Amino acid sequence: MNYYAMFTDQSGKDGIPVFFEARMFEQPIVGNAFSKENSIYYNWMKPGFNEYELLPEYYLYTKCVDLEFDYYKFANHYIISEDFLLLISKYNVAYTKGRVYVFSSEDNSELALRKKYFFVKFDYAEGLIDYTNSIYEVSLSDKGEPIVHNGVKYIRKYEKIELIDENIYSEVFLIKDPILGFNLFCTDQFKIDAENMKVYALMFVALPDYLDFVKYSGFLGKETYERLKKRDTLDIE
Repeated sequence: MNYYAMFTDQSGKDGIPVFFEARMFEQPIVGNAFSKENSIYYNWMKPGFNEYELLPEYYLYTKCVDLEFDYYKFANHYIISEDFLLLISKYNVAYTKGRVYVFSSEDNSELALRKKYFFVKFDYAEGLIDYTNSIYEVSLSDKGEPIVHNGVKYIRKYEKIELIDENIYSEVFLIKDPILGFNLFCTDQFKIDAENMKVYALMFVALPDYLDFVKYSGFLGKETYERLKKRDTLDIE
């Protein structure tokens, strides 16, 4: 089986923030969204594999007023368009969602966007990594012991990643892993369906290319990827 990681193309396409200057809240705010007074830390911002329920609504305040994307990693989860969710809903994918209302951080006025957005929390799939055939280095505690927390083996870095085909039951899945858990993964079939649907600015990176792509920020575009990789090669020489 072939698997792909999903990335947002942040190379400068219209409506896709290169850097998403935004803050999201669980209720509407007064004043400057980026001020100290509005600094609020929610459970869904915390790293790790925390358990909590999403709310029905969220309020996003952003400096990027020209928005039109279908998939964007935000905090520990994803902001996904209604169009893309309709495609995902065709498959056996476990997730919960809350509607996202988007506002300009300049004057707190609601933005009239073409797409509707949702904050989406996908269930993690466990037992997908083939540790026997993958090459990796585990994270160690102060006592020199491998770190395992909430059933998750903490990996410091991978050199090669293999998945267990028979444990993958969905066309779209989120791997419970401290490194791989940043991106949704999918099968060939979902990739084909998404491309036929013309999902906007979504990049599919084959699993064998994943580590290299992340290391050299391929989501920022081919030029950036090649420049960073060339610089790394020159540093090694």
